[in-house]
Amino acid sequence: METITRVIAAYLQYERKISMKDDFMSLLAAPAKRALEHEGITTLQQLSAYTEKAILKLHGIGPSSMPKLRQALAEEGLAFKKADSGI
Repeated sequence: METITRVIAAYLQYERKISMKDDFMSLLAAPAKRALEHEGITTLQQLSAYTEKAILKLHGIGPSSMPKLRQALAEEGLAFKKADSGI
């Protein structure tokens, strides 16, 4: 029984971590959330494929959103794509 309890606790902790990882949207104002969703960006992994410049061009994303996005990416070991490499 103790093993089952530990397995369930570990699973719940894992699920919370996964949901928190991509819950960066909760940090943003509604227009910024809509802008990212409209672009098809719903995860930090997807966000990391874009440059900061490209994200700032999206209608609804303002300069105040960028520090929140940078921090969310950094907490997961990610970053925006470098400007010289595309998108």
